This record gives sequence, C-alpha cells and structure tokens, in this order.
Amino acid sequence: MEKRMLIVFSLVLIQIYSLAAQEVEKPIISVLDFKTSGISESEAVIFVDFLSSHIIDTGMFRVIDRMQREAILQEMNFSYAGCTDETCQLEIGKMLAANRIVVGSIGRVGDRYLLTIRMIAVETGEAIKSGSEKYTSLNDLIDDSERLAKDFVIMESDDTVAAVAAAPARAAAVPRAVPAGAERKGGSIGARVGISKLSDAYSPDDVVIVGSVSGTFMYQFNNSFSFGAYLGAGTGIIVPPDTVNETLPLFGLILIIGNKVDDLALSVNLGIPFGVGLYFRNLYFGLGYLKIEDVSIFGAELGYSFYMGQ
Repeated sequence: MEKRMLIVFSLVLIQIYSLAAQEVEKPIISVLDFKTSGISESEAVIFVDFLSSHIIDTGMFRVIDRMQREAILQEMNFSYAGCTDETCQLEIGKMLAANRIVVGSIGRVGDRYLLTIRMIAVETGEAIKSGSEKYTSLNDLIDDSERLAKDFVIMESDDTVAAVAAAPARAAAVPRAVPAGAERKGGSIGARVGISKLSDAYSPDDVVIVGSVSGTFMYQFNNSFSFGAYLGAGTGIIVPPDTVNETLPLFGLILIIGNKVDDLALSVNLGIPFGVGLYFRNLYFGLGYLKIEDVSIFGAELGYSFYMGQ
C-alpha cells in the first residue's frame, strides 16, 4: 500500500511540475493602447482587447491584459495616461516584466481605416515584426484581429520564443510582475490536502488510511525567507470500510527558505505532523511523519497558496 501511495503522489508531483515548467517557458506579452486618429479611444480599446484575447488563444504567451496592466502600474504609482511614444511604452514593458509588447496606431482617412502594428522586444527595443493594413469598416478591422494575432504570434520562430523564455531578467512574473531585483513582501493564505498510512502496529489485519485537510497562513519577508503556521485536522477509514473514532488535530509552524512565489523554495513543518516539502510558484508538495506511542504515520500532501503581497 505504501509503495502504491508513493507512486501515485510521485506521478501527481511530476504532472504538476511539468505544467508549471510549461508555463515558465512561455514569454510574457502585453498589448498596449494604440494611438488613435479619427476614431474614438473606446473603439480602439475594443480592438486591443480582441487582439489580446486572440493572443491568449494561441497559447504561446502569458498575456498581461488591460486590467492586470492597470493594477500593476497603479501599484507602482505610474500614470499611463498619454503614454504613446515608444520610449514610454518600453518603460511600461519593463515595469510589467514583459518580453514583448504590441503597439501601433489606428486612424481613419476618408472611408478607410488604417492600421499599423508592431511587436517589440522589450529588452532590446527592436521591432521584431511590423505591418500595416487597410479596412473599409471598423467591423472588418476587429474581425481581422484573430488573423493578426496568429500572424504576429504563431508565425514567430521557435528559436526566438526559446531565446525569450530563457532570458533570466524575465523569470519572475507570476503571479504578479515586479521590477527586476524587487523583493517580494506580503502574506499568503492557502490549503493543503493529504493522505497517510498508519503503521501495522495500529491495526495488524487492516489497512488504515488517514485523510487530512489544513489551512495555512504565511508571510514572505523577502525573496529568501517566509514564516507562517498551519491548522487543520485528520481522520481516517479502515479498509474494509469503517471509521476511525478519533480526529487528530494538525497544527504547527512553517519555515520556508527561498522565494515560493516566483521560484523553488524549501518548506519545513515544525509541529504535528513534522514534514518537509517544496513550493514551486505557490504549488506545494510535501511529506510528513508523526509517531504517537507505537503508531507511526507516513503521508504526503498537495497544496496551493494564494499570494496577496507585492
């Protein structure tokens, strides 16, 4: 039974880390507001939001949308109003920790709508792709946003995407982007679920499995250290089915070495049960041990914490 449990949890851990690694490999992009001439800003906003949505659909980038961008810039006390020149837009891209920004202009001349669009590498300021289009109506422009997203994203070479993903200065943009070198500081709340196996000293003829649920609160002081506590309970079943009459309280302190929000961090539970684990971008996997008289309990936990700091 213990071997089966270890295999199951190992497979789950591998899957979680595989999904997280795929997310890390995706470069970060944001479509900034376009310059306008002859059309309203609200009409341009509709096009920009459609373009962002279609870029998300390609699955090739992590997209910082309008609401996320405004929230991040507001936290940094940066006024986005009137920021339409390239120098200012590149500065916004750096604040967002983005690898790419998409900028451009939409204008109306007579009965034609003219679009210019560019994808820019934030680190170098180089225009990777650019183009211009003419449309007979604003509806045609918006309808073409899906094709534009594919032309500017899917057609980008794998080598370019890989190079962006490998750029070390852009590795810390989840869940919220911070300027390079900034320290994380703030609280997290989370939950963990676990399953454990009791030693045969408790029930020689049956297999006893204990399930547990606990809540966590942690405070991250910087990119190297977090401290918190956990509180929960565990109860179990006997196979063949029956109930274990007693409920075991779970409580203790949590010590975390490393940046659990953006990177890999070691977590140690100091309490009931004692345990060690790993956080990776707020995902948690851990192993625990507890001994009560002649009964030993071995288990594993999965969890997630929601970071609320900056």
